[in-house]
Amino acid sequence: MTEFSVSKEAFVFLCSTAGGAAIFFVYDLFRLLRKKSGYLALFTHIQDVVFWLVAFSIMFFVVFFVNNGTVRFYEILGAALGALIYGFALSGWVLKLLDGLIDVLSKIFRIFLKILLTPLYFAYNILYRYVCLILRPIMRFGRFALVRLTENVKRTGRMIKKK
Repeated sequence: MTEFSVSKEAFVFLCSTAGGAAIFFVYDLFRLLRKKSGYLALFTHIQDVVFWLVAFSIMFFVVFFVNNGTVRFYEILGAALGALIYGFALSGWVLKLLDGLIDVLSKIFRIFLKILLTPLYFAYNILYRYVCLILRPIMRFGRFALVRLTENVKRTGRMIKKK
């Protein structure tokens, strides 16, 4: 039997409050990802499953490691209180901060991608020019040969009809 201590129960309550705030933070992350990526049905379903797995993992961690697997009513209240406090006090600021951070990181990623792909772009343009330079005469000859061939087939067909 475990020993009852008010300080331990207060610690459990605070940890469950922090767990509820963490779950709402994860919800904000997924909400922002959904806003940035669009509302594709499959992507939304996958996000929902991942969110609930993460939320379950957070609460499982709080219950199992902080309170040795014992679920008490005040832990559920603490999680709800933590989510409410985070939602009303911090969610707006965190969303703005994360939105700005995602914008900055996406700009950095685009610049990095542009730097990385620029040599490939130039190589493609050079190769494209040389391939076109080589293939143009072949294509012209092919069109000329095709026109001649169709004319000969038509002429042969007319000659057969006359006989």
